[in-house]
Amino acid sequence: ELSSGINAEYGGCIGNDSFGDKMKSCMQAEGIRTNYLVDPTHPTGVCAVLLTGKNRSLVTKLDAANHYKTDHLEQAWDLVDDASFYYIAGFFLTVSPDSMVKVGDHAVEQDKCFAMNLSAPFLSQFFKDAMQRVIPYCDIIFSNEDEARAFSKDFGLGSDDLGVIAQKVAAMPKNNKKRSRMVIFTQGAEPTVVFHDGKVHYFDVIPISAENIVDTNGAGDAFAGGFMSQYCQGKELKECMATGMKAANMIIQVSGCTLPGSQ
Repeated sequence: ELSSGINAEYGGCIGNDSFGDKMKSCMQAEGIRTNYLVDPTHPTGVCAVLLTGKNRSLVTKLDAANHYKTDHLEQAWDLVDDASFYYIAGFFLTVSPDSMVKVGDHAVEQDKCFAMNLSAPFLSQFFKDAMQRVIPYCDIIFSNEDEARAFSKDFGLGSDDLGVIAQKVAAMPKNNKKRSRMVIFTQGAEPTVVFHDGKVHYFDVIPISAENIVDTNGAGDAFAGGFMSQYCQGKELKECMATGMKAANMIIQVSGCTLPGSQ
């Protein structure tokens, strides 16, 4: 449960092992409702973070995470039905785009918010068909600058300018006509680009000296989480951006993705 009293819920596929137990205990400690598909034939997915100076690369071994089934989503549909906002990582396009479409259809029918993160440049190249299925459901799209430019290339948008790309992504076909699409591109220390209500906006990040950066792992996810925490409460764009920026600024000053409870 978030500090505002808003309930957060999380789903996915894990193995019947210690890493799966860790996933459960971490979520329980944060008051987050979960309904995992537990796959006894595959171990819980893991990710190795490789740091080069203060920058990171990720090496994943998806295992159980790559075996989520739509029928489990149907069995856990109360989690979907109870929610008013949905945030799904683009990585799920490699696993179960049918599940994403099913949630998207519900979001459109009930006029609920559906958000997605483009997550990685390879997705728009190698999973373009799945991405084309899901993009029309997206009310909010998050991305970093590399993912945005890869998307522009793979979808033939014809520009490397982030403001232009954001505008063109916002104009792509959309199923829920009641909501305009917001597009948000982070770019490290450079201003974040947002297309919202027919305009391109630029938001400066919180200044930080190089010596205070421990590593950049989790910065994009922290930003998206901070943003959504305020958006779900109906806050204005400026407040959503400020909280996203604060969360990203905090996460790059610690090792890994865990903040002290007081923060």
